[in-house]
Amino acid sequence: MLTLQDLSPSTRMQVTDRLRSPDLGRWLAQVQQVGRCTNPIRVVGSSETIDTATGVVLRSYSSASEPDGITYLRCGNRRRAVCESCSHQYQGDIFHVIMAGAAGGMKNVPAEGVCCTSR
Repeated sequence: MLTLQDLSPSTRMQVTDRLRSPDLGRWLAQVQQVGRCTNPIRVVGSSETIDTATGVVLRSYSSASEPDGITYLRCGNRRRAVCESCSHQYQGDIFHVIMAGAAGGMKNVPAEGVCCTSR
């Protein structure tokens, strides 16, 4: 188990500052959002969803409102050696890809009438 004594003085100060921060709750929510991703992507920027018919802004988001001004996203890497958490999330994908191609009727692949032979 890691203890505070195992950390360098500068790291201890960073941990202390984070725990005393007024936005600790939001930071913890960000940590939960990326799960146990070992390589979260740090994104800075903003986005808006606009109703094209009316021009009204439906939603807006800015990373500036997040702790440290950063939005964290899962890396999404499918290789277990790189990120076990994200690879676990996607491990079922290959099953669906194979089944859609082999059986049809899934993922917009017709169930009948598909043939691999030449005409």
